[in-house]
Amino acid sequence: MRPVVLGEIGRDFGAGMTGGVAFVLGAPETLLPRLNLDFVRAELPTAGDQSLLLRLLRRHLFHTGSVLARGLIAEWGEARVRFVKIVPLALDSLDFEAIYDRHVAERMAVLLGE
Repeated sequence: MRPVVLGEIGRDFGAGMTGGVAFVLGAPETLLPRLNLDFVRAELPTAGDQSLLLRLLRRHLFHTGSVLARGLIAEWGEARVRFVKIVPLALDSLDFEAIYDRHVAERMAVLLGE
């Protein structure tokens, strides 16, 4: 799940969040005091995250005609740095590299008929 929040967030944002990530439009100094840091951390979106965000904004614009989304897309070079990525701390306990390696090994076994 990859929600994109274009409006205000309330206090305690991310409380109980254990999976997925959220992207929130806003300045880190405004967002950080509203996060529940017992459950989540804030990071800058990577280039891959920014690409995903742009696709999600385009989809949102297509379905809703959002003026805000249209403006963000039009000024993407500047707008992309206005997003913060919210990541649940629960994801830190998962070994994604091992999960990925196991997944690739299983796929290769299927492809090779093993």
